[in-house]
Amino acid sequence: MNLIAKNELTIFEPIDKNKVKTQIYEIRGMRVMLDKDIAAYFGVDTGAMNRAMKRNIKRFPEEFCFQITRDEYHEILRCQLAS
Repeated sequence: MNLIAKNELTIFEPIDKNKVKTQIYEIRGMRVMLDKDIAAYFGVDTGAMNRAMKRNIKRFPEEFCFQITRDEYHEILRCQLAS
């Protein structure tokens, strides 16, 4: 994945709404996206995005970002493979 450097002009491709729909999951009664998918839209790696989020944690409501369990993650994978 290409990372965006500071002060670099970047042209983003239009977001495919159908692809985004396939990346939304229901977990704990909430519709969510995985951090890896969100990071890809911003052109950064997942670790960098999570570090930026932690540096600015007051900007993110608790229900906005939470860690899923291993079982929840495996359930997402099962759903993807079944599709």
